[in-house]
Amino acid sequence: MRKHTALVAVVLALLLSACGVTRRQSTSGGEGGSLSLSKSAFLHQYSAKEPPAEVQGTGRVFLRKGSESTRVPVSYSMVRDRSVVLSVRPLPFVEAGRVDVTNDAILVQDRMNKRYFRTSLSRRGLLGVADLAGIDPAVLRAVAQNEPFTKRETGVEVLRSMRMHTEGGLYVFENKREGIRHEYDDRLRLVHSIVEVGVGRVAEVRYEDFSDTGVPMTTILEVTDIDKVYGAELRLNSLGDKVTTQANTTPPERYREVSLKELTELLKSL
Repeated sequence: MRKHTALVAVVLALLLSACGVTRRQSTSGGEGGSLSLSKSAFLHQYSAKEPPAEVQGTGRVFLRKGSESTRVPVSYSMVRDRSVVLSVRPLPFVEAGRVDVTNDAILVQDRMNKRYFRTSLSRRGLLGVADLAGIDPAVLRAVAQNEPFTKRETGVEVLRSMRMHTEGGLYVFENKREGIRHEYDDRLRLVHSIVEVGVGRVAEVRYEDFSDTGVPMTTILEVTDIDKVYGAELRLNSLGDKVTTQANTTPPERYREVSLKELTELLKSL
């Protein structure tokens, strides 16, 4: 039972950590096309893209801590600009845990032990604190939706204030002051997001195996914290455009609330 609780907590922690990522050379490239667009032409074409409004799929999450790894079946639902749901299902009809992200809150549920952790939008802004609490859920949604972000905003508009150059077959947008970097291939697909979060703490998000509709079937998150490396990889094996699972960040009745300290201790004990 405790293992499933840990899986949900780790997924949440990795997603939160991915909201701040340090600079590394990307290993993702384009498909050999010409990188001839100016910044204004890139933004015009990128803004005109119409990604799916809804996505629902099934797959597996692979979690890694150093040389240890585990995997668990999941279902995934996303309504663009509104919500994301990640449901941990060791068996098709058994939901062991769940992460719900909406515009103003994040709820993590341990279904097996009837516990939950909840945090809401911080008035201190994105990444206003160094720990799990106080992070704007909008950044989590941006990561899940394959969109760029800064520490204050999300979406295509954040690219306008960044410097653009080409490097290694990629369009690169950077905000060096905030330590944020987004890399796009020659088809204007976001393939790598990197952000600095603090001394010795690094995280990054890579997107691979894009579907015909532009949805990445594989999302890889990696967090380096001093001398420890944590990884999470979401691999979808089915994809649909009709969401039947709706996000809900209201804690269930008779569930015990887990404090930030308890959640942190759980992660440290893995």
